[in-house]
Amino acid sequence: MAEYGLSSTFGPPMALVITGYIGLNAGWRMIFWVLVAMTGGVWILLVTTVPETRHTTILQKKAMRARKQMKKENLRSAESTVDVNASGRKGLHELFAITLT
Repeated sequence: MAEYGLSSTFGPPMALVITGYIGLNAGWRMIFWVLVAMTGGVWILLVTTVPETRHTTILQKKAMRARKQMKKENLRSAESTVDVNASGRKGLHELFAITLT
């Protein structure tokens, strides 16, 4: 909690000092390159560490694992011949409505 509080109160004033220093010594364009590098680093960290939370994606992966396990045991599921994604296609309007709600 202390880190979150410090990031919101200490970050903006320090950003002015740091970008001012970078701008004076390396040029104003370098400020944007530093920002791109920091954002890219955080993005890579998030992509590699934050788990998937969308329920449909989690259920699809779980179903694929179950089908794979059943195939190893020579079992057959009722939906094994049906392509799940083909019947569940949604339009752009419907996808926006789902995402925004």
